[in-house]
Amino acid sequence: MKSTCSQFEVLDFERFYLGALIRDSIQPSKLLKPSDFLEPKHVDVYSAILAINLEGIACDEIVISNKLRLEDSKVAQHYINELVTDVGFATYNSVWEKVIHEKSELRRIERITKNIADIASKGEVSPDAIKASLRHSLEGLSSPLEVSPGVEDMPLGRLMNFKRETDPDCLIGRRWLCRKFSLLVVGQSGIGKSSLMLQMAISWTLGKSFFGIKSKEPKRTLIIQAENDLGDIAEAYQDVCAGFMDWTLEDQAILDNNLKIIRVVGKTGIHFAKTLKEEAEKHQADFVFVDPLLSYASGNVSSTEDMSLFLREQIAPVLAETGIVLVAMHHTGKPGNPDDKANQTVTDRSYDGIGSSEITNFFRSIAVISRAHAEQPIFRLRITKRLKRAGLSDSSGEMVDDVYLSHSRVSREIKWVYASPEQIKTLSEKKPKKKGY
Repeated sequence: MKSTCSQFEVLDFERFYLGALIRDSIQPSKLLKPSDFLEPKHVDVYSAILAINLEGIACDEIVISNKLRLEDSKVAQHYINELVTDVGFATYNSVWEKVIHEKSELRRIERITKNIADIASKGEVSPDAIKASLRHSLEGLSSPLEVSPGVEDMPLGRLMNFKRETDPDCLIGRRWLCRKFSLLVVGQSGIGKSSLMLQMAISWTLGKSFFGIKSKEPKRTLIIQAENDLGDIAEAYQDVCAGFMDWTLEDQAILDNNLKIIRVVGKTGIHFAKTLKEEAEKHQADFVFVDPLLSYASGNVSSTEDMSLFLREQIAPVLAETGIVLVAMHHTGKPGNPDDKANQTVTDRSYDGIGSSEITNFFRSIAVISRAHAEQPIFRLRITKRLKRAGLSDSSGEMVDDVYLSHSRVSREIKWVYASPEQIKTLSEKKPKKKGY
């Protein structure tokens, strides 16, 4: 089939392909993602097919219709019946999926080149920076993500021959954060977690260091947040970008194409999971930052049952399907005296986040940012799960288990920096006891 087929023919291919999957209970293609479909109804149908496949259930018209109804899809059962009717007795043809994928790639290339043309027309970025941006964007058209089945066979031969040093799914560290992994960043309200998140996201999007933790190359990043308006984000974004001493026009071009920030409110549970999947696929994200987790969790956050449903049954399938790394910002409970936790182990601090321990148990790695001084703006960043794999480093570049950080010492500048030696020295100084009378 020629790639010059019309939009109507592409929609026919989509109908035939989906109809055959439903009619014959065929396993979904490893070539396609929901975002590859042009018709919005077909995005919902294929998403439902993938979800059913993950559950290990045979796909048919009734199962698909029930799944779509549970997800509040507008696709009615009669449309599912029409898909099966349209394909009739035609034999499944692998050309259908190839055309769907090819046309999807062409649409993505069209969007990328249009964006590049818009940047070039403004005349504010050098040709070299534009070429670098185009190169990174086209490289972002990665091969299709494989959908993980409900049960994955792990043959001993593959385990023995696995190359841990060259794992293509590893995005950061020594297999610290790989595709389908998740990181929880825990901290008190009001200490600047949102600006910390933005600094982390920008660093990893550019392939730069976040206090020693560095993505292996520039990545595509999506930030979904609920609490900050455009002005709040703008202030932090400007200051973080200004804080990179080696900032270049190429960096700005990469961010223009690879970093997307949106505000999502009023969506929780399965509705948020659906939005997470749609936005991650639309942006072809490697990393998705969610700020804060509590804005999107459904049910009682202290309930193990509710959090297991949200994280393991609603969020985990999205990670498996899209291959994203999820980074979620999370609140602690009411703040206490830093000395009260002085004797806690690193593992103990993993459970600082408010709510059920199931939240901590779900995430592959945990980072905790906490006050190190009751009065001074000095904070301690610790990796509490898989800590030796991350690459966290002090100001001299030496790998460590934790670092002391501070807000920028430049007036009115929103940025996180290493704490100065003078600030760290205050941590060991004891306050004189007041004399009683």
